[in-house]
Order: sequence, then structure tokens, then C-alpha cells
Amino acid sequence: MKPHQTSFLVFAALVAVALSTAVKADSGTYDNRFYIAPQYSYAWPDSNEATKNGSGWQLDLGKPVAPKWNLEFGALDYKLDYKNGALGSFHQTAYGLNGL
Repeated sequence: MKPHQTSFLVFAALVAVALSTAVKADSGTYDNRFYIAPQYSYAWPDSNEATKNGSGWQLDLGKPVAPKWNLEFGALDYKLDYKNGALGSFHQTAYGLNGL
């Protein structure tokens, strides 16, 4: 099998899985339990920025309040070190409330 055929088959399989998952998620019953949504991020700032690559995390606690309405409280923390031997780093911590 040629490489472009293999790539097309992989792409088609991923699209099929994504579409079937979306249909499955919409056809379920309403579930109002609390949930936790952890996230990890890695940043690659462009060359114009004075920081190196860095990472961070985010943690959200949410609860559906209606079939298509969720509320989440979250916290995040990111850190990027400065370039060119500058002391210190860029550090961001934030908290938020989201309506989804």
C-alpha cells in the first residue's frame, strides 16, 4: 500500500471514530454527577518572546446543572523561564468560574 493511501485510511478511521463518539455522547441520558477535568500544557513561545519553552497544568471541578449547561471552577498554573540568562521566570496562577 502506498504511503498516501495509508494516510487516507488512518484519517478516515479517525473521522469515523470522532463522529461515532459525538453521536454516542449526544444520545446518552442526563448525568448530573460532579466531574474532574485535569489538563497539562506545554508552551512553545515564538522567537520574539523573551521566554523559553515551559509547561503548566490546569484542574477543573465541574457539575452539570442542566442537560446542556455545566458550571466549572478551575485553577491553572504556568511557568516559563526567561531567555539569555535573565534571572527569574514568568509565572501565572489563575482561578476561574466557567459556564459551558
